[in-house]
Amino acid sequence: MYKLKGTWTLITGASAGLGREMARVVAGAYGGNLLLVARRKERLEELAAQLQAEHGILAKALPADLSTPEGIEACFEAACAQEGLKTVILNAGITYWGRLQEQSPQNLSDILATNVLAPAQLALRFAQHFAGQGGGRLLLVSSVAGFSPMPMQSSYGASKAFLTSFGQGLYHEFRRDKVHITTYAPGGIDTELLVLTGLGQKFKPGSLGIMSAPLCARLALKGLLAGKRLVVPGFSNRLLAFAMRYFPAPLVLPVISRMYKKPDRPGP
Repeated sequence: MYKLKGTWTLITGASAGLGREMARVVAGAYGGNLLLVARRKERLEELAAQLQAEHGILAKALPADLSTPEGIEACFEAACAQEGLKTVILNAGITYWGRLQEQSPQNLSDILATNVLAPAQLALRFAQHFAGQGGGRLLLVSSVAGFSPMPMQSSYGASKAFLTSFGQGLYHEFRRDKVHITTYAPGGIDTELLVLTGLGQKFKPGSLGIMSAPLCARLALKGLLAGKRLVVPGFSNRLLAFAMRYFPAPLVLPVISRMYKKPDRPGP
């Protein structure tokens, strides 16, 4: 069994939500050391100090904006300079809710930079790095949203479709190099993102398909350590993923559109 104890794990998007909970699992359940990456330096430093005090592990904050080439480069260089880096979790991502025609062009650019370009570049570079170091593991956090076009979240769904396909392609390309790449595709997660995007108006904590962040984090690490190619956590999410992949689009798209319709206006 692949072990995290005493080695270093990099987690992007670690200042909140699923990334923060995965950091807690790595430290608390597996005794792994942590490199924590996000834009919010104070949150990262607070989390690093807390995990060190509670679990006796080592943790470092690496503030970086992964929507920029400079941030990607800084993250990669700092991580590779850390002796004992064996695991990378690429979790950082953003979303916007509503009709794409009503969003700014910058929103689309931000989605592509954060959800597609950054994880793709980092996944490839870390996979190459691990191949030259005798092996390692990567986890790419995608979404059930990647299994179908997503009206009202069109750019987000498309970005996750890319990541799901890309991650599984890398899995096969690097499997002989002892680099195991897992793509993780959860459904809705009870995090602050629901509030920040406004999606909490439609999807409440405890609702069907909304998983708690601690549980989602535990299942992510379980899949990573088992070397799975693709992990969709939870029966309802697996059922949803099946329907999104195999049911006819003329049936699926209107249902998704109604699910994500903003409550204060008619649907598209």
